[in-house]
Amino acid sequence: MTDSTELALPTTTTLATMFKAENGLDPLLNKIKADALAMVKDLDPAVKKDRDLMRSAAFKVSMSKAEIDRRGKELTEAQRKEVAAVNAGRKVAEAFLADLRDQVKKPADEWEAKEAARITANKEGLAKFDEGRVDAMSEPTLIQQMIDKAKAFHAGRVWEEYAPQADALLRNCLTKWQADLDAANLRIAQAAELEALRAEKAARDEADQLARDKAAEAENARIIAEQAEANRIATEKAEAAHAAQIEADKLAAAERARVDAEDKAQAEAKAAEERHAKEMADAETRREQAAQAERDRIASVAREEAYARAKREADADHRAQVKADIVAALSAMAGKATPDAIADALMAGVIPHTKVTL
Repeated sequence: MTDSTELALPTTTTLATMFKAENGLDPLLNKIKADALAMVKDLDPAVKKDRDLMRSAAFKVSMSKAEIDRRGKELTEAQRKEVAAVNAGRKVAEAFLADLRDQVKKPADEWEAKEAARITANKEGLAKFDEGRVDAMSEPTLIQQMIDKAKAFHAGRVWEEYAPQADALLRNCLTKWQADLDAANLRIAQAAELEALRAEKAARDEADQLARDKAAEAENARIIAEQAEANRIATEKAEAAHAAQIEADKLAAAERARVDAEDKAQAEAKAAEERHAKEMADAETRREQAAQAERDRIASVAREEAYARAKREADADHRAQVKADIVAALSAMAGKATPDAIADALMAGVIPHTKVTL
């Protein structure tokens, strides 16, 4: 048995290795156990000296325990300092490399931001094509101003890859506004024509009324003249001898018959004039209805032609857009657009407007 205050321990380096290995202390602990048990083997606790040896062996075990714990703490402190140094180095490296990373990718970030701003500007420009700002009831000058502004706005920008969309939107606006302009011009022309027809009818009505007024004046003058003549004749008859009374009565009877005949003729003439006026009014009504029907037919044909033209242009634009999307997707494959690659892209669904049924 040794006089050391602890049981034999390995060197610090060896002990560090044992600490780090899984179950690495088992051989040392087992050796300490074996040495301690060997020290108290065959001792009799009833003997004081043996009991002192037992306590001495137990003290050495305690000292070995304390020494192992002390060396473990020293190893832990050393490793803690190493970890602290590593962590400090990590922080320096992290800050340095993060700054380097940002510096390296800064041109790419700036380019992407500029590209995003360019795309946003183009999309905002596309949104300014609004075909609903005028309609067929707007003034032709306002519609023409919208057409001119849209053309100038389209021509004043560089649309780049958005050029097909801008062209299509411009065509849609121009098609719709041109149809509105044609309809507005037709509406104004029809209103002017209707106003001319009304003025013409008013002029005819005025002329007819003037003719009727002149005829009435002439009739009144005739009646006055005839009354004057009748008065003269009556005076002559009163001055004439009583013998001429019978002749005067005959003349008066003849005069009444003549007046009755003239009244009848005037009534017949008036009836004929009223029939003529009614026939003229009926003819005017038929003429107005025929003119309106023709205007309606022309407007209907114009609307149908405008709709058909707009539909043809929209179909052509759609086909062109579909083709452009497919060509763009194939062009994005660069030199890899082999038949196999194209087949894979079709099955993967990355070629727009196409579908593969498996």
